[in-house]
Amino acid sequence: MSCRPNFKSDLWKTDKTVRQNLATDLVKSQILIDKTYNEIFHLLGESDLDSRINDSSDKDENYKIQYILGGCNFIDFERLVIEFKDEKSIEAYKSCD
Repeated sequence: MSCRPNFKSDLWKTDKTVRQNLATDLVKSQILIDKTYNEIFHLLGESDLDSRINDSSDKDENYKIQYILGGCNFIDFERLVIEFKDEKSIEAYKSCD
């Protein structure tokens, strides 16, 4: 699938206040699925959280990266989570837990 016309990579990278809405479009369109880390990095920029840094098990094969979208309750932040397996993204979703 190609990028939806309303997703703007430059806007995502420069204005964190619009990320919640843009993340919804990214998840629904599934454009992040089957991409490499480098392809997602090019599209979204550096992630806020990367499980490869803190998890010593399977760090080259299975990992998650996350982008903070904003607050979702008093103690947590909503995040865009992208899961990788064997160097390709297999799932992208929004989470607040």
